[in-house]
Amino acid sequence: MIADLSKELQAHAAQIAQSLPQPVTSAKVLSVEVGDDETVARIHYAGEMSEVTIQSHWRDVDGQPKIVHAGPVD
Repeated sequence: MIADLSKELQAHAAQIAQSLPQPVTSAKVLSVEVGDDETVARIHYAGEMSEVTIQSHWRDVDGQPKIVHAGPVD
């Protein structure tokens, strides 16, 4: 997953990972909205004790798709 993060977001990878259930037992893609400049994906992660939906914003960075923003949503 780290390779998919923009360089700026890599510094926050641990914070994003802490919002995920430990361990993740299932994941479901809720939506993918493709735009001209950005694609937004919402993925629901579940574990035995908790669950969370993460929204990630993807953009082209130096010719590669990278996550430029991500975090939990309601």
